[in-house]
Amino acid sequence: METEEKGSIASALARQAVAEGEGALKVIVAPDGDLAGMVFTLLTRVHQVSKDKITQIGHSCSDQQIDQLLKQKCPFVVVPRDIIDNRPCIFFLPAGTSRLVAVQFLDGEIFSMPIACEGVEFQFKPGWFS
Repeated sequence: METEEKGSIASALARQAVAEGEGALKVIVAPDGDLAGMVFTLLTRVHQVSKDKITQIGHSCSDQQIDQLLKQKCPFVVVPRDIIDNRPCIFFLPAGTSRLVAVQFLDGEIFSMPIACEGVEFQFKPGWFS
């Protein structure tokens, strides 16, 4: 994938996540780690989202670190697709939210999938984003 194409995808993912508004946990599923980093940078620099409102999960995180990071209940979570598909990621909803929105790039388009949550945590089934 060319750098320009990656930038376009990262920009679209960040815009869609911000457009989802305040009332949801936004899980941004990036195609790879490079794009996840680009999305984080765009959220903070272009969209002015405070770094303390974003959880970024990377390949160097252990399962225990992922669990601790997600317990911080930030309204934005940026995660590469292979991590969310293959490792345990239990998402904890921030106070005042009752839904999760999964934002991803698939088949050349950005998809936003709202999911109503009955409790305060949610876990995608393994391979959900494959």
